[in-house]
Amino acid sequence: MGDSIRTARRSKADVLLDEESNNFIRIEEQTLVILNSTYPGEINRFDLSHGKIYANIEKTKAGLTYEVSTPSAVAGVRGTGWSGESSDKGDEVATYEGSVFVKTFGKMKELISEITVPQGFKTMIARFGAAGALIDLTVQEMQRWRQAKQDASKRIKSRHKRQGNKKNKMDKISKTKEDTLDNLNKIKDAIKESGLDKIADHRGGCGGAGGAGGAGGG
Repeated sequence: MGDSIRTARRSKADVLLDEESNNFIRIEEQTLVILNSTYPGEINRFDLSHGKIYANIEKTKAGLTYEVSTPSAVAGVRGTGWSGESSDKGDEVATYEGSVFVKTFGKMKELISEITVPQGFKTMIARFGAAGALIDLTVQEMQRWRQAKQDASKRIKSRHKRQGNKKNKMDKISKTKEDTLDNLNKIKDAIKESGLDKIADHRGGCGGAGGAGGAGGG
């Protein structure tokens, strides 16, 4: 929380927002975003200085809303797929699944407009201005969303697989240690039951006595 992520050209980053990975954001190239919070213990606000992010939010806790904040707008959702983009000229908010509410603000942070962007639409926001009219998303824009979501999902599944393999390896090592200790304890118990430990102690004691007597005789 409070960390910033900056991507260079031909670079992307995926941020997982929960253990199940139902919620994540994809940070596109040449983007600067700061991870922030408006809800205790949760990263749920992304301060977007410039660039573009895709967000997939499937499930949220009661009362929890995810937001993308730009210098002049805030877009928030409870469960949907959307993107936020910011540049020197203004902002763009697009909704691919569900709906997104958008608030725009002036230079003095005064509220200028409020709008809901439904699935399949986007709005353009001039810097420190009102949200523009709703515009239909193109087929290419929907395809880019599906591709971004698919790519992120593959990376997440690959991460879980690596974590699973690592956990299995650690479990095997732990099991081997437990088996070794168990076998050693069984050997000790068998020695005690057979009485070999007492014989060894007796022989050691006799040898010590004989040595002492020999020294005295000399």
